[in-house]
Amino acid sequence: MEKRFDLEGAFAEHEVRVFTYFRRMAVDRDTARDLTQETLYRAFRDARRFRGDVPVGAWLLGIARNVFREWLRKTIRDREHPPEYAGLDPGPGTETIDVERAMARLDPEHREVLVLRFALDLPGEDVAGILGITHEAVRQRVARAKAEFKRIWEE
Repeated sequence: MEKRFDLEGAFAEHEVRVFTYFRRMAVDRDTARDLTQETLYRAFRDARRFRGDVPVGAWLLGIARNVFREWLRKTIRDREHPPEYAGLDPGPGTETIDVERAMARLDPEHREVLVLRFALDLPGEDVAGILGITHEAVRQRVARAKAEFKRIWEE
């Protein structure tokens, strides 16, 4: 049975979340906009293959994750390196800036699990689905990522 959903409504509801994912992965604002548009394009292109076995938001973030990984591979291949700090408009106070800089220094796998779980406030089960791992593996990655973040923060 094919599951139908309002694609335009899904985009409107989740576009900010997808953009936030890219920004928190230490991507500059213009690149994040481009990657968000690429994500929405791919979702539109592949909408008929959506099975409905995960929430639409998790499906879109899964596409965003693939878009990000492709962009990162291309960036590294082209010898361009993502900035240590992409300037996330943190507002007043240096502590927020320091948090963003520490996040940018994390291993991308650790940054991603923290972004999905805490910055986007996704349940562990959804994070597991997006990453294609078990919920227990998510808990382990979160613990390792927190430890790495603490080490970087204390430097």
